Amino acid sequence: MKQHQHKASWLSGSAVIVISALVMAACAPTDLGFEAPGTAMGTQWGPLDEFRFRISGRHPDASAEEIQAAELVNVRARQEFIAACMSEQGFTYIPFVGNIQVSRGTEVVDAVDWESREFAEEYGFAFSINPPPAIGAFHSFVDGSGDPNWGEFRDAMSLAERNAWDEALMGPAGANWIGSVDFMDFENRGCSGAADLAVGIWAQPDAFAAINNEINILQQSILLGQFPEIIELEADWGACMADQGFGGFQSLTQLRESLHDEWQGLLGRRVEWGWGGGTGGSPIGRTPNITVEPSGGQIPDTRIIEAQRERERAAATASWDCRVEVQYDQRLNEVNYRIQNEFIDQHRAELDAWEEHAESLRASRD
Repeated sequence: MKQHQHKASWLSGSAVIVISALVMAACAPTDLGFEAPGTAMGTQWGPLDEFRFRISGRHPDASAEEIQAAELVNVRARQEFIAACMSEQGFTYIPFVGNIQVSRGTEVVDAVDWESREFAEEYGFAFSINPPPAIGAFHSFVDGSGDPNWGEFRDAMSLAERNAWDEALMGPAGANWIGSVDFMDFENRGCSGAADLAVGIWAQPDAFAAINNEINILQQSILLGQFPEIIELEADWGACMADQGFGGFQSLTQLRESLHDEWQGLLGRRVEWGWGGGTGGSPIGRTPNITVEPSGGQIPDTRIIEAQRERERAAATASWDCRVEVQYDQRLNEVNYRIQNEFIDQHRAELDAWEEHAESLRASRD
């Protein structure tokens, strides 16, 4: 059976980049019914990606109807967990699912191919210029209007009762509505965080923490280019970029992060890069933590904005051309193909057990 050409975009559609798409992108071994990587632009999902999709219950090939049905099951399980958690602390919480709507980029009229050279020419890396939706990307919307836990229910509480209820539900920061709450800080987000960790896509059973950590280490080593083939590949790409007038970049990731930070800097924001995801079947990736400088928040002159946008467009277009010239995507896919195969060969039993556990858990919620 021929492998589906799943592509992971190299171009981010928002200022918050999660460059996890290129982390585990590859194709799968022939004994799993896959063929080796082709020459298409963009990275391709591989065998370890497939394991994580099945573990999380979210696959890029799923239809909008399938994703919506899975989301309904997950949201219901999360709401029931929150209600039980709140009850244990002496509070009432009414499980509420809401109206979940999911669509794909193919259903959006102005969806575009983010892998095309034309996209790079017009939108760059999509940091300073907002692009249309990506073809095939999922877009979800949850209508929370009518939630019985808010409005009259909460308004009827005394101030002390309301504060205690808020803190039990959202944790100290969420209850006091102070600044931004670290979504991945599950332990400090009250019953909501506990629910995400217990039944959400970030749920991480202790029995599989070790294999999850091994996968994260592997993903980080690929993103950081800690393999001879990737080091050589990035060097070839860097030499090509220098010829195009963009010297000094050691990797495509470095170029992207640099342009992202330049744009955020113009807006008076400071960026610190770290790692996000990497639990419960979700891939790990490079993510920015953005803070507004005390003197920031001012919109720069339109000429400065346009100059930065032109620089981003030019850099993205040059990068696209260099990727073609040095066969960047094909070579990276081949490296990932080998690495993923080797990892699965070494950890087949743990991965099979994790997948079986995840499928059993989902079946119990249906």
